[in-house]
Amino acid sequence: MTADGAVLVDESTGAVSAVGPAAELDATVDPQVPRLRCPGATVLPGMTDCHVHLAFDSDPDPIGTAHRSGHSDTPHAHP
Repeated sequence: MTADGAVLVDESTGAVSAVGPAAELDATVDPQVPRLRCPGATVLPGMTDCHVHLAFDSDPDPIGTAHRSGHSDTPHAHP
């Protein structure tokens, strides 16, 4: 976490190009590049599915594993 951080996003791809202290990125990025200042805010990347299912293991078919082990109340969709 950076107190006064910055995120540089490639406008053509939407990919994050760089992250770091705002002063460092400001010094290395063309002054003509638009900036969006968010003082006091927390900036998080969008569309990140970071939730977990603690009941599942790393099996390629965790639902099937749960059904086979008897740890599921729902019918299994696969034969």
